[in-house]
Amino acid sequence: MADYVQDWYEKGRVHYENKRYDKAIDALTKALEIDPCDYNSYLIRGKARFNKGDHEKAIADYTEALKFNSSHAQPYLIRGTLYRLQRNFTSAIADFKKGLILDPLNPDAYRQLGEAYYFDGDHILAEDNFSKTLAINNEDFVTRVYRGIVRAEKGQYWKARQDYNKVLELKPDHNKVYLIKGAIQFGKGTDHFRKGKYDRAIPYYNDAIFIYNEAIESKPYDRLAHFNRGKVWVAKSEYGHAIDDYTKAIDIKPDFSKAYLYRGIANEKKGNTEQALNDFNAAIKIYPRDAEAYLERGLVFEKIINYDGAITDFTTVIKLKPRNSAAYRYRGRARLCNNDFIHGIDDYTKALHQNSDYSEAFKEIVHFLANSSDESCRKNTQTVAFARKINKNRSKKCKLNTLIRAYIKAGHIEDAQYLDEKVAFIHPGEELDK
Repeated sequence: MADYVQDWYEKGRVHYENKRYDKAIDALTKALEIDPCDYNSYLIRGKARFNKGDHEKAIADYTEALKFNSSHAQPYLIRGTLYRLQRNFTSAIADFKKGLILDPLNPDAYRQLGEAYYFDGDHILAEDNFSKTLAINNEDFVTRVYRGIVRAEKGQYWKARQDYNKVLELKPDHNKVYLIKGAIQFGKGTDHFRKGKYDRAIPYYNDAIFIYNEAIESKPYDRLAHFNRGKVWVAKSEYGHAIDDYTKAIDIKPDFSKAYLYRGIANEKKGNTEQALNDFNAAIKIYPRDAEAYLERGLVFEKIINYDGAITDFTTVIKLKPRNSAAYRYRGRARLCNNDFIHGIDDYTKALHQNSDYSEAFKEIVHFLANSSDESCRKNTQTVAFARKINKNRSKKCKLNTLIRAYIKAGHIEDAQYLDEKVAFIHPGEELDK
């Protein structure tokens, strides 16, 4: 039997090496029918299926191979690549980490792990893994570009400039050079914008537009240049231009989920609610684990008073990103609007627990509690419990005083006195309802 297996395996291997993938798959399948535990046949058949674009079956082959031999890095790393291509970043990250334990000096694995972290929204670990790649291979152009962009987006402009200079040295005429330079200018503009210095932000945004224009003139079908220019147009509130750029990026790459997401944001800001929802739906269909897409769609649902839909989307965000304080805030707001007082208060409490300086969340809950027309709501045990949870230190006690003042401003004097007296003499560990 072993001879027959080896014969079919050799035929499959030769077919694979000559890029006759269908014949390779047929031969290796015959080998596996004789010996379902043949590790090497699963590996080669998985590669053949990968090259044919049949990613699901390729993943299945590598999963079977790992059942029989989990001591080699290759099946973990190839399956990780497949997961990354499917935008299943959680599974990709897990596989790359396992592969790197077995092959700790593999620069390509570190690069792909960095990409997975980057597209999953973790810029810190992305930069860390890109740096590990470059420590092994300092001439890796693509990784240098990625790290430069990550550093620019993190506000580390002088470090991004170092990567930009190295990229210029390696490939001065390559289109990706523009991506780092544009990201640096856009990031600087965004820093000024966040500080309220709009006049200072605009020149940097204009510089970024000019840089991306050069990139597109050099390579008209550069989807990332169109995508990044779209982000600058949104920052400048020129949503029509942004939509045009995102649409061009989608035309170039129809499964570009982030382009759908950001086009949806631009459409929403322009008042095109239906188009925005269509874009968010498309982004989620392509990448069902995109927490940002669910968050943005949830906000649109809330805006059109579909609170159940909003709550469902914000709940999905929390499942995907349990530390997302904004999702708790928005779900709490939707629940309060949906007359679910207890769970709404609980969500705001969780948002403030994760981010005690989350002023927007606190202002919203203060407004709701102080202006409620329902006396039982204002004096509800949950209201007092909420006050207790935020009354743990001086800064939070100041927030409590804000809540009391809001009651007074709303004309609910008795409620303000009630809350003030209820909290003032509470010692740590005491129950509020006693």
